[in-house]
Amino acid sequence: MTRFNVICTGSGIHKWGKSWIEHMLSHLDCKFHYLNPSDDIPLLEKCIVVTNTTESYFYIRRLQQAKLKYGVILLSDECLTTSLAFLNNPECVFLARNYLHPGCCRNFKVFHFGLGYKNEFEKYANPRRTASNREFLWSFSGSLKVDRKRALEVFSEFEPNFTHLVEKFDDPEYLTTQKYAQTLNDSIFVLAPGGGASNDSFRIYEALECGAIPVVMRNLPPLVVTPSYWHGIFPGSDLPFVVADTWEEAAEQVRALIDSDQVESVRRECMDFWRSWKKSWRLEFEKRAAGLI
Repeated sequence: MTRFNVICTGSGIHKWGKSWIEHMLSHLDCKFHYLNPSDDIPLLEKCIVVTNTTESYFYIRRLQQAKLKYGVILLSDECLTTSLAFLNNPECVFLARNYLHPGCCRNFKVFHFGLGYKNEFEKYANPRRTASNREFLWSFSGSLKVDRKRALEVFSEFEPNFTHLVEKFDDPEYLTTQKYAQTLNDSIFVLAPGGGASNDSFRIYEALECGAIPVVMRNLPPLVVTPSYWHGIFPGSDLPFVVADTWEEAAEQVRALIDSDQVESVRRECMDFWRSWKKSWRLEFEKRAAGLI
């Protein structure tokens, strides 16, 4: 079996990407190199370069100069401003990115996959807990930027619920990874508003990992995708979770699911949906990596 070298650099990798990327590449025989950009990194063949900043680009340039094939996994480009000039280099075999970039969707080298979860989150997730065995009808943890205050106001009518508010992303007052996962294990619905500059956030994937039903907005301007942002991340799918244009509409959908006694069946659809997509992304990585051989 071919062994691939996975070069992981960037300040956020250990906290936000490590276990998710290892899961995505689990179909491959990989040797992971967790390094600082200042480290003396040897030039290796069959490389997949993982980064959440442009700090790894110096290594990509070295691979290009040596005419060595490589793939790139870009974990953080929420504002869609990171240079992707390396895509024009013939040595670049693929780019996997997890914030939808409409300008890349037709590039044959590019595919998108989900943001995933915080490192080791999956160890505490319990997706099989049924809706009737969950304490909270809905939960939310995070800051009140963008439209989140409105989301909490609209959903305040649904009880019991759980909220944990902080000032900023990665706030020291965040719930521990274990406590946060346990909260989602205990939640039927999870409000998953967009981040600061994107409709995407870790919450939707963490909710799915815990077998909860995410509640999301269809789009967050200025990026408007038809029929929704989520159809770009999960192309060709019928989305089983709650997708709406406003939080009021989302609340109506949740109420309808409760009144029609469909909550548990939808929760199970979400669980199957997530399992299928994780498998699909792992197979896509395996297929793309074959181009490095």
